[in-house]
Amino acid sequence: MSGALRWVLLVVWPWLLGATPVVLVGPELNRREVYLQAVRGREIQYFAAVDRRLVTESLAGYLRIEVKQAKATRTASVSTEARATRSWVELTDGQRLAGQLIGGSQDGKRLLWRHSLLGEVELTLEQVRLIDLGAHQIERALGVEAAGDVVVLRNGDVLQGFLDALTGERLVLQLEDGPKEPVVLTLDRVAAIRLANPRTAWGGAGHRIRLTDGTRMLARGFVTAGDELVFEPVLAGSTRTVELPLARVASVDLKYGPMRLVPLSELKMVVDRVPVVFTLKMPPYVEGERIHLHAPGTVHFELPDGARRWAGRVALDRQATLGDAAGWSDCEVIVRGDGRVLAQQHLSAEHPAASINVPVDGINLEVELQAGANGPVLDRVVIEQGVVLVEHAASNP
Repeated sequence: MSGALRWVLLVVWPWLLGATPVVLVGPELNRREVYLQAVRGREIQYFAAVDRRLVTESLAGYLRIEVKQAKATRTASVSTEARATRSWVELTDGQRLAGQLIGGSQDGKRLLWRHSLLGEVELTLEQVRLIDLGAHQIERALGVEAAGDVVVLRNGDVLQGFLDALTGERLVLQLEDGPKEPVVLTLDRVAAIRLANPRTAWGGAGHRIRLTDGTRMLARGFVTAGDELVFEPVLAGSTRTVELPLARVASVDLKYGPMRLVPLSELKMVVDRVPVVFTLKMPPYVEGERIHLHAPGTVHFELPDGARRWAGRVALDRQATLGDAAGWSDCEVIVRGDGRVLAQQHLSAEHPAASINVPVDGINLEVELQAGANGPVLDRVVIEQGVVLVEHAASNP
């Protein structure tokens, strides 16, 4: 078969039939590329990537559908789209909506949030856990030990107390150790808010849909129609059906049984050792579902109850290393579970990436980066597609 004919059969043919390239992730966290034709009920229909057969099978054998974006689209979604929607709100059940706080009720007990695709969503303060107003200081809010609510100002000051009201223009905070009169702050002074509302379990609420702008939503059910995803979101007070272009969907985590996937980027990360390179600190940071690290350094992740397996791809961060300088990058990546070595990979210009898929049965996952022969020069590593398989007892959606 000629190269041109093979390209037509593998790329052009599924595209002409309206198929979307996706990756199916199974219970062993194995990844399989196919061309999605349709999802209806509990069945998926796709074209096999190898022999182009049309296959119809149950979705119960999979945990995730990951939509493959073109490289240019993927880069744009991380840079342009993410910057345009830097603000986000996270609910107690783990749902997160990128967008903008645009208003609230007169008593300040309900807020109005606008999302570029979902439109206006009304939320009660009891539903909200975190609000990042675009200053990227949410980690500071999470790091404060407090039983009450926490407000981080743009100048770095931290206030603690009880959030009495929040509108699109101001908030009212009763200070923990302050005067009886509450403090009124305009939102242009506020960077982040953490409410003391308890988390609720992901449980049997439904499938989890992640968008390219960082939004993650729960859905009772979903179908695909052409190049669109249609689903009913699990949001209090919302009964509408949402239609989204598949190009704006990053992944759909399925829930048809006792197993589910938790992105590594959503787990609590503790930095054991911050790398210092030529007197410059190079702390780890999270960007969407990508975790950026630099050697030498170590980070720990607290595994959820029922964690059974971890998989991901570790790679030299080519976006942060340009031109001939990339040849200097070389480091050792060591993965440990409760102190026991689970995997070890050497990354270099000749071997810039590696996939890791290992069982875990403890409470701690550790990733250590050791500098290679060239020292800690451009030893930047990104963890991609990192997921933890969790087994729990719950009913089907």
